[in-house]
Amino acid sequence: MKISVSPSWKFSTDQTGPIDPVLFELLRYLQTDHKLTKAAEHASISYRHAWNILKKWNEQLGRPLVTQNKGQGTRLTELGEKFVWAEGLIDAHLRPDISTLASTINRELNSLLGEGENILRIHASHGYTIDVIPKLDQNDSTIDIKYIGSAEAINSLIHDNCDIAGFHICTHPLIRKKIGNKYYRALSKPKYTIIRLVLRKQGFIVQKSNPKSILHLLNLTKPNVQFINRQKSAGTRILLDELLNYCNIGKNEVSGYKTEEYTHCSCCSRG
Repeated sequence: MKISVSPSWKFSTDQTGPIDPVLFELLRYLQTDHKLTKAAEHASISYRHAWNILKKWNEQLGRPLVTQNKGQGTRLTELGEKFVWAEGLIDAHLRPDISTLASTINRELNSLLGEGENILRIHASHGYTIDVIPKLDQNDSTIDIKYIGSAEAINSLIHDNCDIAGFHICTHPLIRKKIGNKYYRALSKPKYTIIRLVLRKQGFIVQKSNPKSILHLLNLTKPNVQFINRQKSAGTRILLDELLNYCNIGKNEVSGYKTEEYTHCSCCSRG
């Protein structure tokens, strides 16, 4: 038996009351596609119903969420963009905790039902790759996922608290050796196998058009730049610290260095 847990929240204002969740589904789709016909199809409603929803909230909010221009489709206004941002902010902060909670519930219930033998325990830094693993499982296993930092995940593995540890390794030759040596010493026993699962590119998340010209780590020391960091055990944080050392940049030179978030999604939503 597998229990699925999904967050449920209600948007409302003191003037309009609860906002239809379908509205957010339409806005999310229109943010990238700009075609209301496809947005309606994606939400499994008719074009007329989709337009009525948008029209209703345009009127009730007193400002339009979307605009329609010939040849440009249906585009979000600044208010529409903020609505999508608000929902994304909630989702970014709740997603890891909800996933961990669902895994805990599944583990405990299946244990009581006598179905707890086939459990795969994964402790890993948060990422979309880990999110899809339960969908790929063909053995009907109970996937127990706990999101923690890279260093914590490895520590959990060597203490037999999980079966798979997900962590990040840098490809920069000098930094990879320095970070990798810490991990490899912990994983030096023959019973461990290291598998490269995903190759991803790290970088800065900045405002559109990069108005403050943040192109290098040195730019983080500018007086008008505010930084959002990851928690100490996260692979991204470990990488950042090594890069700052490599570039001879003091941590106290980066405004916001001590401001921490536990997922990259949260950093995106705040940034």
